[in-house]
This record gives sequence, structure tokens and C-alpha cells, in this order.
Amino acid sequence: MKNLKIKCPECESTFDLDNALVNQFHQSIKKDLQSELHKREEELEEQKKELITLTEQFKKDKVDFDAMVNNQVKTQLKSRED
Repeated sequence: MKNLKIKCPECESTFDLDNALVNQFHQSIKKDLQSELHKREEELEEQKKELITLTEQFKKDKVDFDAMVNNQVKTQLKSRED
């Protein structure tokens, strides 16, 4: 296949049509992939925030649960002593 040459009307430089199409295709793919990457990074950031929130709630619930268990143990030990 013969390479077609294109001449730029502005600068009058010439280049291969194949290279221009490949470059245009490459730029389009790159833009799409960067957009997808950005979207996934935002989703991961939201998941990270949710995980942090759940972890903090779990820690608080554990402290509350431990306190409740300790109180029940103290109450049962006290009732046995009486």
C-alpha cells in the first residue's frame, strides 16, 4: 500500500496520512483511558472514605460493647457476692 502524504495548509509541511490517523486514534484512546482512570480513582476514593467511616464506627461500637460486657460482669459478680 502506498503511503499517502498530506500537506498542511498552514505550515506547508508534509506528513504521512497513516501516521496522522494512528496519532489521532492514539490520542482518542488515551483520552478515553484517562477519563476511565479518573472515574475509577474517584470511585476508589469514595470507597476509601466509606471504609474509614465504617472502621471508626466499628471501633466505637467495640468500645461500647466492651463497656457493656464489663458492666454486666461487674453486676453479676456483685450479685453473687451479696
